[in-house]
Amino acid sequence: MPKCVFHAGHFGTPPDKAHFQTPNNWDRDEYLTRGFGMFRGSAPVEVEVEFASYQGRYARERPFHPTQVSKPISDGRLRVTFETTEAALEQMARWLMQYGEHARASVASCGVARDGVGEVTKGN
Repeated sequence: MPKCVFHAGHFGTPPDKAHFQTPNNWDRDEYLTRGFGMFRGSAPVEVEVEFASYQGRYARERPFHPTQVSKPISDGRLRVTFETTEAALEQMARWLMQYGEHARASVASCGVARDGVGEVTKGN
């Protein structure tokens, strides 16, 4: 059975006969935690984002992902790591681009590290 993800903002009033059935072992919170924004699925990856001191002070003020671990670096930079999925990397790259040269990401997947947004979005 194919899995579908719907954005709640695109729905109106559901038809009277609408019915959605989830598997008994499905955990909504676990499923939603793995993605980034509306994107999820595929193999898990670990993302590490290093914010320059210019953005590090702002990045400390808010969480970006439920699995994130933030580590301050002595010169004011901030290193944030979190787990997501390969299917979410394009959305993660769009989010990262708002920080311009003040943030750099590396992605570890199956023991292979890829650096920078260009690698994340390459081929898309």
